[in-house]
Amino acid sequence: MQQITDPRNLSLTEIDYRIGGLRECHHEILSHLIQGKSKREAALLLSMSLSALRGRILSACDHAGVKTVHSLVAMFTIWSYEKTITKLDFEKEIDTATSNTEYEVDKLESVERTVTE
Repeated sequence: MQQITDPRNLSLTEIDYRIGGLRECHHEILSHLIQGKSKREAALLLSMSLSALRGRILSACDHAGVKTVHSLVAMFTIWSYEKTITKLDFEKEIDTATSNTEYEVDKLESVERTVTE
């Protein structure tokens, strides 16, 4: 995979490809890092040694095609923000569809009462 230096120049599709393909353990580590936790704190929270955490971060950097942890964290931040917004939009669409369906059912019941009376 081509190495990048600035993740801000990537499209959301490219970031999704690079970050979405990481394993769940990488996502957990990066979640702690974007919350401002140190590598040592993240290692303690994930019950792993600091060297194991560093090794996983390096493998995530290799997989994502970045040279620094900062670039990896920046990409993960963009990716997780986009996923959150997409999820919220999806939930909003579900809520809208549900309320429209309830409105249509009420409307049908009203028409049914009118026809039967």
